[in-house]
Formats: sequence, structure tokens, C-alpha cells
Amino acid sequence: MGEVILLKRSAVPDKSPTTSDLNLGEVAINTYDGDLFIKKDNGTASIVKFVNFQHVSTDATFTDDSDTLVPSQSAVKAAIDGKQDTLISGTNIKTINGNNILGSGNLLIPFIPQKAGTVTSGSFSGNPKKSTITFSTAFADANYSVSVIGIDSRSWTIESESSSGFTINANANSALTGNVYWVAKKHATDMSGVVTSGSFSGNPKKTTITFNTPLADANYSVSVIGIDSRSWSIESVTSSGFIINANANSALTGNVYWTVTKHGEIS
Repeated sequence: MGEVILLKRSAVPDKSPTTSDLNLGEVAINTYDGDLFIKKDNGTASIVKFVNFQHVSTDATFTDDSDTLVPSQSAVKAAIDGKQDTLISGTNIKTINGNNILGSGNLLIPFIPQKAGTVTSGSFSGNPKKSTITFSTAFADANYSVSVIGIDSRSWTIESESSSGFTINANANSALTGNVYWVAKKHATDMSGVVTSGSFSGNPKKTTITFNTPLADANYSVSVIGIDSRSWSIESVTSSGFIINANANSALTGNVYWTVTKHGEIS
């Protein structure tokens, strides 16, 4: 009968050799776990444990949650296949106002500033009864709207709007008995205007709009509507203005109205 060669071994569960237990070139076995070990030394001695099939998990859900198991290729593939597709803006994930929400950095969402307050009945005076509202911090301009509601039923109107405030008119001489509540909301639209038909020239008919105060940049959109039916388009958009193109050679007979809406944050 041939000679039986026995390797260094242990039958203790989960027991591994240390670097002092093995010489380089020796092999050790844990006969309980079925694990095989060698010693390696690349300048620092360490023990290498060989992975065999019993350490491979085919569970694609990874519920085993174990550091002693490695997933099989089929398990990894099944797990990856079950995940969501790569996100592509506008294809399988929506955009916000045409802006891609993927990637780094901040996505600016328009913020519309507003102010609100309460006026006591005794603050109204004169005939008809009026009260002046002065903002603690002025708006950049008077491009805002005001909503008013009061305890007393009145035909409320707004007068003398400025960047600093406005006047509430109760349109009645009788004294008020309750508070009046107001909200001033800045318009998202930064500017608008009217162009007369005679301002258009050339073929096709065009007119140039120049802002009184330039915007911070050209990140805005323009809406155009005219008395005459035309395929309106916008050209040469800059922070200082733009060109309206009627895309027709025939003269216009009525006014053209334009509105500019700034994109991003509104200060």
C-alpha cells in the first residue's frame, strides 16, 4: 500500500492558519469547512483562502447577505437585468421646463417673490376710505399684482402701485369694522410691450425690440401675438433685446404684443 501524505489540517469550524503556522509552499486544509489555505509573501506575509464552489451563491436577490459567499455570474446578471434602465433625460425620466435634471449642480426653479400683510380697520381714512401700504423692502419694480380680502364686503381696488407699495381703496365712505388682508405677488414675466404695425420694415417684415434695462443674460423666452395672423418667430436674442420676424412681406395693419419671461431664479 502506498504512503499516505497528510497536509497540515484542522477540524475546527471556521479555523484558519496564521502566517506562523505555514511555511512558503505549504498547504493547509480545514477538513470541517472544506477550505484550502496557502501562505504568500510579497513583502508582507499573509494567508490566502481558496474559493471553491461551495462559496459561490446563485441567489440573484442577495438575501444571503454574507461576506463568506461570492455571487455567480448568472446571479449578478439576473440582478443587473432586474434593475432600472440607464436614465436618459426626456426618454425614461421627465425634464423640468425642458431642463435636464440629470448630472451635477443645481437646477434653478423659478421663485416668485411675494409680500403679504394685514391692515386694521382704523388705518383707513378719507372718503372713500383708503389706506396706503408701504413695503419694508421694495420690489425691483412695480410689475406685481395685489389680491385684497376684507372682513367688510367692499369693491376693493388698488391704486398708485409702485415698487415701494400701493394704496387700497374701499370705494365706500362708511367706516370699516374688520381687518383687511392683502397679498402682493411679483409677476414671473419680467417685461412686455406693444409694437405698432409701422415699426415693421424690410422683407420679410421685422422689428427690433431693445429693453430699457437689459436682463442679466439671454436666458428667457418670448411670446408674440399680433392683430394680423403671421407665423411669428424670434431672432437674435440677447440680454438687451431681440428681433420679431413676421415671416411675410405684406405690411401689417395692427399692433403686435410681446411678452418676455425670464427663466431660472427671479430676484
